[in-house]
Amino acid sequence: MEKCVAALDIGTYSCKAAIYCARDRNLYSASRGYGLLFPRPGYVEQDPGTWFRAAIDAFSDALRKVPGAADKIAAISISGTNGLVMVDEQGEPVHNAVMFSDRRSERQAADLARRYGTLIEEIAGNRPAPGSFSLPIINWFREEQPELWQKVRTILVPAGYVIMKLTGRRTIDTSRASMTLFFDQGKRRWSEELRAWEGIPGEVLPQLLEPWDVAGEVTPEAARLLGIKPGVPVLAGCVDTVAACVGMGNIAPGRATLMLGTTGRVVLTIDSARFDGRFINQCHALPGLWICTGAMSSSGGSLKWFVDSFGRLEQALEGQVGVSSYQLVDMAAARSPAGSRGVIYLPYLSGERSPPWNSRARGVFFGLSDGSTYSDVARSVMEGVAFSFKDNLMTIEQATGTFASGLMMGGGGARSRLWRQILADVLERPIEIPEVLEAETLGSIALAGHASHLWGSMDEAVHDLVKVSDTVLPDTRNSDVYRRQFRVFKDLYAALVPVFEEAAG
Repeated sequence: MEKCVAALDIGTYSCKAAIYCARDRNLYSASRGYGLLFPRPGYVEQDPGTWFRAAIDAFSDALRKVPGAADKIAAISISGTNGLVMVDEQGEPVHNAVMFSDRRSERQAADLARRYGTLIEEIAGNRPAPGSFSLPIINWFREEQPELWQKVRTILVPAGYVIMKLTGRRTIDTSRASMTLFFDQGKRRWSEELRAWEGIPGEVLPQLLEPWDVAGEVTPEAARLLGIKPGVPVLAGCVDTVAACVGMGNIAPGRATLMLGTTGRVVLTIDSARFDGRFINQCHALPGLWICTGAMSSSGGSLKWFVDSFGRLEQALEGQVGVSSYQLVDMAAARSPAGSRGVIYLPYLSGERSPPWNSRARGVFFGLSDGSTYSDVARSVMEGVAFSFKDNLMTIEQATGTFASGLMMGGGGARSRLWRQILADVLERPIEIPEVLEAETLGSIALAGHASHLWGSMDEAVHDLVKVSDTVLPDTRNSDVYRRQFRVFKDLYAALVPVFEEAAG
């Protein structure tokens, strides 16, 4: 019987669903959106129920595009963004999910760093930071809302919550467990030492699995909602960054991936558990591999902020001219020369993660003059994000002693020819553009297909699925101006660090 496999990606603003059938080798996709909640300054939350509802709706939309596939789904794999979901005995959330950009646990993260120094980093592979990692958030709830913590029976991540709703099983894979700070990445198991030191009871931990393991089977109730037969295996899957790496062919040491979405990521694959706390380090979806990630908080988000704040004309025109406001801003930015006539943008609207890990940093426009134009400022946003990518890539290569042998770029920002050319020019390296830019679901399709024997190996799956649509070569005429601008970018941040501290009080 012909097989189809499916994927879900629980993103920051939407759930994407994809179905792949061996018959026609096409990918059928759909998505449903949702929003973030900001109950207080520095607090970033989501209602977990919105993920499951969006997953059901997006999956159903994708399934309708593939007649006859309902009885042929052989496996489902689920990826997702990072966040902490705490559920009670019945699997109901005791609180909204706390998302990766939340800042409420700054004091708890600083306290962990003070008490343990580099010990947590040596075992868990990551440094304590608010939002991105589970332990500081857990400690915040234990200190600030102990009565709520008493109700917690299991801690989960966004994709793990959806897996629980589909299968009834409470699980987590090794790539997501890497973000807890009580997981030993080198040994790919829970750290008994860190759990004991911090008093994390074993009974609140979900079952630990590898991404290729089966977490459970779709229950009859979930099958009815999805429109498929019950009993379909659901894989443990992996965190979205790892899934995107697989979906862009980054499954070998030395390969690198650039992801330009709302947030930005530079990811390098390594084959030994050597970790540097300036980056987010995680187990890969393949045995014996790990990833080092330079994670930026406001990459595509910077352009969204710019369009929302200053692109009112473009937003008004997009319905009339049949071109999106982002494309119109892109066209405006293209009218400015490389270097934006001296305007430099620091893309720290929400603080910054890698490499400085400074939650008090803020966005800055520098170098404005009476000759600066709207086009210059628009282009400077794109260039500032590119400089942040370069800062991360150079630092990762220096820290690991590994030069990235290939760069592939995905995410919505890769649709902009101008932005990907700016990135190639700033990095001074060729960049490959895949046919499928939102690679998270494609990576999960590869995992599900391998698990259900559509492909004999992950190498075979990636070879079949990942296709290059374009290769962007750097324009060497822009090298000098971008090298100079990058030095100013670095010096500007260093000079402003004490100002950021003072402004934050």
